[in-house]
Amino acid sequence: MTKNKKTCFVIMPFSENFDIYYDNVYIPAIENENLIAQRADNLYKAGDIIKDIWENINQCQLVLADLTGKNQNVFYELGLAHAVNKPVVIISENIEDIPFDIRGLRVITYNKNKPNWGDILKNDISKSIRETIENPE
Repeated sequence: MTKNKKTCFVIMPFSENFDIYYDNVYIPAIENENLIAQRADNLYKAGDIIKDIWENINQCQLVLADLTGKNQNVFYELGLAHAVNKPVVIISENIEDIPFDIRGLRVITYNKNKPNWGDILKNDISKSIRETIENPE
């Protein structure tokens, strides 16, 4: 956790494709809103990873959660964020990846078949972060 800096903790599946999204879409969108992007695989200290995730969720300004693929770890971490009433920006490639219990929440979906989908997603994430920070309820 970066001391005295406002962070956005990103919870997402880990794979080469998602690393590309993180570097080229999520980080620029987050930094555009004057936050520092942080995710679990960027935590290098020794110790219990879930304790580190819990600490980062508690200390961050908000959470960005990509639910694409219905990854169980991502849903667990989303549950932790909801448990501490942390504002969450939810995104998914497919609305079908969003379980019934959370379909009532706003979800940003993206379509990789559009030629400029990354720019669209980046803008949508930035807008959502901005509005969430202004009105965290």
